[in-house]
Amino acid sequence: MDLLKIAQTRYTTKAYDPNKKVPAEQFERLLEILRLTPSSINIQPRHFFIADNDAAKQRIAKALVGTYAYN
Repeated sequence: MDLLKIAQTRYTTKAYDPNKKVPAEQFERLLEILRLTPSSINIQPRHFFIADNDAAKQRIAKALVGTYAYN
């Protein structure tokens, strides 16, 4: 694995297709990867917000305006 090559070719998505869904198996794998990520001071567990319905997505989107619009 060439980390320099990966860093040079990475892409950050800023807009998503609301009709495209992540398959459940892939989503569960992602959650496990997130759960195992280390912190800078090695204090786990992490806490994540999972928005699995439109109402939750709207609440999160409403909170992320201005400076945080793309976070």
